[in-house]
Amino acid sequence: MTTERGPLGDFVQSAATAPALHEFVSLEGQRYACIRDVDHLAPFLMSIVSDSDAWLFVGSNSPFTAGRVDPDGAMFPYETVDKLLRHADGSGSLSAFRVRRGGSSPTLWEPWRPDSQGLPITRNLYKHVLGTNVLFEEINHELGLRFTWSLSTCAQFGLVRHAVLENIGAGPVHVDYLDGFQMLLPAGVDERAYASLSYLAAAYMRHEVLPDVPMGIYTLNSAMADKPLPYESLSATAAWSVGHPHPEVILSDRSLQAFRAGEKIEVERELRGDFGSYLVSDSVDLDSGATHSWYTAADTGLDHSRLISLRDQLAEPRVLEAELRAAISADRQNLRRLVAAAD
Repeated sequence: MTTERGPLGDFVQSAATAPALHEFVSLEGQRYACIRDVDHLAPFLMSIVSDSDAWLFVGSNSPFTAGRVDPDGAMFPYETVDKLLRHADGSGSLSAFRVRRGGSSPTLWEPWRPDSQGLPITRNLYKHVLGTNVLFEEINHELGLRFTWSLSTCAQFGLVRHAVLENIGAGPVHVDYLDGFQMLLPAGVDERAYASLSYLAAAYMRHEVLPDVPMGIYTLNSAMADKPLPYESLSATAAWSVGHPHPEVILSDRSLQAFRAGEKIEVERELRGDFGSYLVSDSVDLDSGATHSWYTAADTGLDHSRLISLRDQLAEPRVLEAELRAAISADRQNLRRLVAAAD
């Protein structure tokens, strides 16, 4: 077993038969509990805490659900633990990479998929000691790439995912990628409606991408009701991102099949009658040791004024990214004060 050093701290490259190991580490000045080779354990559930009404439950094998206030405010399907952990490629995040080094043909890599046994990968899990965020790390030793993504919540922006792709191999690499959220629920699809009427709920859905900024809006055409009354749905779920060089926003996870096959992905500005995704298609060239990072955020129960405010903020992505970092840090500090006051 060998230990190597990187920007996120030490990581252990171990044989596939090695047991999972637990330790405490420091990442970017923050203290984390780390389980190395976490995929050698049976999947388990984690709760991520916040100083706001945003909630987040995450499986150690990567699926998650999140929302505001209670299960009726879920922006991803709210399901029992056994269902959440059983479907690791269900609700939550989706990442796929086509990797080329030199003149080689593209190699497909889909981190944290359950059918990756036998691949030369290492999976580590990190959770902040305050419980405010969880970080997933997968190292592909054959491709010479490391991919990490963290989940946290904050009062201002809701759910926040920070992803970092690093070239830890020798020589430059070209990566085409598809990354973001899948199975997003519009505001108004409560726990009962999803559990018993999910197919009907999908029929009411309408999703769109704004033409000028990388933002998707997920809505119901009308409130769900048995009677033909003119109900209006006046709140929405929204997802957006910063950090991609040339983002193309995809509204459906059906595009994954085209990406895997190396085909051109069809970009739709509107999607009806189906569950929504927020996936960004883009590409990047990385020299040895270089990194590419981005943020993806989602929130629910948003009114028209909040959607317009987000659109205006996305017109200045660097400013918005700084606000995002500050909001996450403020959430952590506020929670620390709350715990200290309770003690």
